[in-house]
Amino acid sequence: FLQALYIYNAFKILEDVEDNVIKHEFLNYSGIFQIVIVNKGTFYIKVREGTFKVGKGQYVKPKPTVALTAELPIWKQIIKGELDFVAAYMSGSLRIEGPLQDAMKLKVVLDRLKSLTQGTLDQETPN
Repeated sequence: FLQALYIYNAFKILEDVEDNVIKHEFLNYSGIFQIVIVNKGTFYIKVREGTFKVGKGQYVKPKPTVALTAELPIWKQIIKGELDFVAAYMSGSLRIEGPLQDAMKLKVVLDRLKSLTQGTLDQETPN
């Protein structure tokens, strides 16, 4: 559970982030990303006009725009910048259900999360 919380907390940072690259990417976008950590937990990221709301559990209505599923070690590598989002998808380690162009929007977030969380999450990473 604690390891899944690490991934959730990484995305939770988005609610308060003032990152111009991320804000610009999502300025005219609304959608819901369902994040599934296999056998560990599920949460969602609701995006509306450049603002983010991160919540625990399965988002039911409306159906999520994109669902992204991976094992915990894969998510940790992606968040830390040790594994590229696209490489994880191409290798089959990350499953994407929904429009690929929407999922690619999340790549901008994932690419920025390492710098946004540097130092803060490393201290909280459970073994």
